[in-house]
Amino acid sequence: MSTDSSSLATRVRSLGAKDVAFYLTIVAFIVLAAVFFGPFVLAPFIGWFVLPVEMHYVHDMAFGALLFVMTAGMAIQLYRPLRRGAALVLAAFIGLVIILVSTAIDGFDPLFTLLNGLPVLALALHPAGRDALRLERPADRYLGLLTVVAAVPLLAFAVQEAGLQMSATDEHAAFLHYAGMALLSVSIVLGGVLATFGSRFGAWAAGLMMAVFALTSIQAPTLVSSLGTTVGYVVLVGAIAFVAVEEYERFSARREHRTTQAPPAA
Repeated sequence: MSTDSSSLATRVRSLGAKDVAFYLTIVAFIVLAAVFFGPFVLAPFIGWFVLPVEMHYVHDMAFGALLFVMTAGMAIQLYRPLRRGAALVLAAFIGLVIILVSTAIDGFDPLFTLLNGLPVLALALHPAGRDALRLERPADRYLGLLTVVAAVPLLAFAVQEAGLQMSATDEHAAFLHYAGMALLSVSIVLGGVLATFGSRFGAWAAGLMMAVFALTSIQAPTLVSSLGTTVGYVVLVGAIAFVAVEEYERFSARREHRTTQAPPAA
């Protein structure tokens, strides 16, 4: 026990001021997200059972998916952050867009800006510095193809929802729901791009956001912003494909590495 405590103390002392600020930023975001949103952070997993299927259901689940991706992208920085910069890039992108859109439409909100600005601050403080933005591998053609195929309809949907946010005068526009759906679509594409260049988190985040969007559309095909049943199933297949291709590519790479490292036969 004393050896473990001594080792922990040594690691803490080895951290510089910037590293300490980085980890405090991560912890602060997790705490604030829990305080402000509570169980809603887990909406992609529990929202199906606790949220009412009413006019805002699709939008609420989409926001829950974005919030979970942000929180997960921040939380995994607590372990080996040098290998997880791409996850923070996605979290910071979501946070920055939320700040810009909400401030432009509803005005400046200090607490809301603080919460969503923490991922941006964490990216600036990341121990890897600019290398946090470094690509992890050459582009994977299969994930790249999936991303391109998904990007065309998703970006078209994002443009449509952004247009509604600027022109509509209903409750959804008042609550920035159309902007949230546009952000979800663009975030899926960014997750796919990060996955193409080696981010496992990007693939899983894109898959999760697509799956939530698809399943809510299947469950509530007539609600505003729903894709409908048929398109919902197509998007669900795409969500599964993102994760399946990513995991297969990693499995193949590990198997190839073991083969090349194996000693020659006698």
